[in-house]
Amino acid sequence: LFLGAGVHVTRDAPALATVSNCRLLPAFGRQTDAITSLILKNAAKNSIFLLYQPAGFEALQNRLQEHGPVACLHGESSLTTVLQQQHQAGASGITVQPVLLFPGHSLARVRSMISESAIPDVTLAAVLSELDGFAELVAECFRSAE
Repeated sequence: LFLGAGVHVTRDAPALATVSNCRLLPAFGRQTDAITSLILKNAAKNSIFLLYQPAGFEALQNRLQEHGPVACLHGESSLTTVLQQQHQAGASGITVQPVLLFPGHSLARVRSMISESAIPDVTLAAVLSELDGFAELVAECFRSAE
């Protein structure tokens, strides 16, 4: 599963599928409406939606921007910048909703960025794989690909 259409989705996975004689399912990131619905169903008030990077995530970015500020872990607008903007605008009880599939090194970096911001009352929400409804969404992707 990959959310963005980066090098792994466009080059690495197709090459592996060819040599292993298997079929690739459509990229999970193409499920923009379903992913957005899952995020919004679980999102807290005053959420900042955090994408990995802007490139390859344009559809998700466009949909999420309709519901709140969007930041990027790599690229602009950075999480640090968006946190500062929200704080200066008087927002309180900010929740960073990482639009990452699984916890890992990226999530550790997000925690560090939140801590270094020194903005009080910022919480970190669960990654997508930990949200209610994620397993059903993935299962539906497999069913629709049959």
